[in-house]
Amino acid sequence: MKRLHLLSLASFVIATPLVIATPAFAQGFDGFRVEARLGYDSPSLDVEYEDILGTATAGNNEDGLGFGAEIGYDFQIAENATLGGYLGVDFSDSDFCRPIGRIEQGCLEVRRNIYLGARGGFTVTPSTLLYAKLGYSNGQARINFDDTQDVVDDLVDSGSRDGWHFGLGVEQNFGSMFYGKLEYTYTIYSDIDFENPDFRVTLDTNRSQFMAGIGLRF
Repeated sequence: MKRLHLLSLASFVIATPLVIATPAFAQGFDGFRVEARLGYDSPSLDVEYEDILGTATAGNNEDGLGFGAEIGYDFQIAENATLGGYLGVDFSDSDFCRPIGRIEQGCLEVRRNIYLGARGGFTVTPSTLLYAKLGYSNGQARINFDDTQDVVDDLVDSGSRDGWHFGLGVEQNFGSMFYGKLEYTYTIYSDIDFENPDFRVTLDTNRSQFMAGIGLRF
């Protein structure tokens, strides 16, 4: 049910420009742009716990709502080819905990994500652009390993982690200024390692996003 609500919101975001804009002609895909973004966000957490008794692993992901904003600038480098850069920030309401073995659990609470990168694409019609993107991400989250029998062994990390992302998308012009787009992005963040004399814990985080956007191009 939660996924259906998210898809409905994304459909509304894409459909809105069709109502508020009357297309007179299709414009190119070059120039400065600014957009609002909304969609489905699915962060995941993979945990490996190792002590003298052996190794335990667990993984989990959680559906959530992602939202944010992005700015960018694109250059039309050929009649049907575009190259550009972008900078954005997004947030998520996802959080969850996952049991590991008998007495441990790993928890993830997603916070803000800042990203920048480059994209390139080709026009398949005068008003439709297919593109690929690649860039750097810096995600902030609260991640903790919880020993339910001994709080001394609890480990918490609430800082940020560097990572990288890649994705594919389609962008549609709706007249002289408005555009809409649908995009999939996958992000991989650097591992988090906790270690003390008794055990070692490795936390691996990544996320999948299906986002819709509406924007203005100047």
